[in-house]
Amino acid sequence: MMDFSDLEREVLEDLKGSTHLKAVLEKFCELKADEYRRACARNMAHVPRDTESAADYAAKAQAYATFMQELMEA
Repeated sequence: MMDFSDLEREVLEDLKGSTHLKAVLEKFCELKADEYRRACARNMAHVPRDTESAADYAAKAQAYATFMQELMEA
């Protein structure tokens, strides 16, 4: 369990109950994940491949893809 203060836990509970704010955050995370997936693909589409940058973009995409789920489980 994450070490949230009482106020942070209260704000998180408010977020979980707010369908509009939650929807906006989910959409933002989805758009950012897609952006990073495209950047990853661009780095792998040409020769020589930039595997280090591609891996960095792939990791960022994964983080955004799972952010809301992890936040809601906190």
